[in-house]
Amino acid sequence: MATMNLLNRVGAKLATPLLPNAYAELINPLWGEGVRAKVVAIEPEGPQAVSLTLKPNHRWQGARAGQHVRLGVDIKGVRHQRCYSLTSADSTLSQRITLTVQRHPHGLVSQYINHGLRVGDVVHVAPAQGEFVLPANDEPLLLITGGSGITPVMGFLRQLAEQGWQAPILHWHFAPNAEVSLFKTERQALAKAQGWQLHEAYPEQGDEGFSAAKLDELFPQWRNAHVYVCGPAGLANAVVALHEEEGRGPLVQEFFQPPAIAATGEGGEVTFTRANKTVQAPATTNLLEAAEAAGLTPEHGCRMGICYGCLTTLESGQVRDHAADEIIDTEGALVRICVCTAEGNAALAL
Repeated sequence: MATMNLLNRVGAKLATPLLPNAYAELINPLWGEGVRAKVVAIEPEGPQAVSLTLKPNHRWQGARAGQHVRLGVDIKGVRHQRCYSLTSADSTLSQRITLTVQRHPHGLVSQYINHGLRVGDVVHVAPAQGEFVLPANDEPLLLITGGSGITPVMGFLRQLAEQGWQAPILHWHFAPNAEVSLFKTERQALAKAQGWQLHEAYPEQGDEGFSAAKLDELFPQWRNAHVYVCGPAGLANAVVALHEEEGRGPLVQEFFQPPAIAATGEGGEVTFTRANKTVQAPATTNLLEAAEAAGLTPEHGCRMGICYGCLTTLESGQVRDHAADEIIDTEGALVRICVCTAEGNAALAL
């Protein structure tokens, strides 16, 4: 029956002119254009998340632990893209990769991945990006994570175990409670096997939050360590502030939230030239949201200014980039519309 269905599909499409890649895609979805990957495993990761194991096609060029990808899934005939951190160790050509998606109550894509995606489905994967990666040489590491901010660091931990990292490591992880703490069993097993320090804090269970005194108690050498932080803004800001005062080693931060948009800009009238639509965009509304409110569906991924999936040409006027904290007014400049607002009137090639 499955063979007949495939033959019927191919037969029907052969009556319509198609590009060669389209014919190949009919036979095997992995043969289409771009990096595609088959879902080979879906495992629950606590009560609110799933981990996906993906087998990419031959176009996958690999990734380093801690990087992120833009994942594309088709929902009711519409492709939606979101950014997710890889939770796997370093990968090379066509190696399997993993990522973990936490379900959000109103998240269309996260809900679909958690409840609608099936083993055997094919998804779209953009090349890996990001500078949240491990140093080249063994040195003391301080890894501070909160909530789903554990995902890129889980890739770190798996990579460190593969490498046999020799320098001291403290991983300090925060989660509301033990039940929703992602990868808890694996993290504990890795720490025990590798001799790392692991400190878990669950505020809902009465554990104390981040503080300089507690950090000195847990890891006195932290000032000379390579520091990584990924988690909620409050936690990340506290770590960065302390490091600016006392830290001597490098600090790398991964953002899981869009930059705050202060209502200090002008806002203005924005024209989407290709759609021939003009809207009023307040100073507190980013250009991606303004376009969506106008009925447009621009390409985008992370909505945080990380993946550059929403780059759009500025044809005239100026915009404020809240991630870079700068005004962009050069005609022809590419702007990240998810983190930019109108600064007066502007025209975009959408």
